[in-house]
Amino acid sequence: MEPENPSELERLIDDALRSEPERDLPFGFHRSVVERLKIAAMLDRELKRFRACWASAGILAVALACSVLSVWLGADLPGAAARAVPGALGSYDRFILLLARHWPTMTLTSAGLLALLCGAYMAFARRLQARRSQLGRG
Repeated sequence: MEPENPSELERLIDDALRSEPERDLPFGFHRSVVERLKIAAMLDRELKRFRACWASAGILAVALACSVLSVWLGADLPGAAARAVPGALGSYDRFILLLARHWPTMTLTSAGLLALLCGAYMAFARRLQARRSQLGRG
C-alpha cells in the first residue's frame, strides 16, 4: 500500500503511531542530534569548498592551455623556428622517424623505468611509515 502523495504518507504514519505510548527522550538526545547536524553541515561546507577548489583549478588549467595554444599559433612559433634555425624541422623529422621505428622499445623502457621509480617510492614510503610508527610507540 503505497501512498500517492506526502500528505497521505503523513496520515498513514500518524495512524500507525497513534496507538503507541509516548515515551521520554533519552538524556542527551537533543545535544547529540545538534552535534550530528553541525558535523553534517561542516561536511557539506567542506564538500562545497573542495568542489569549488577543483573547479577553479580546472578553469585555470583550461585557461592556461588556451592561452599557450593561442600564443603558439598566433605567433606562428613553428614557422618562425623553421625560418630562423636552419634544419630545425629536419631534427624534428628525424625524431619522428626514430620514434616510429623504435616505439615498442621506447615504450617498454619508459614503462620499466616508471615501474622502477614507483617501486622505489613505495618502498621508501613504507620504510618511512614503519619508522614513524616505531618512534610513536617507543
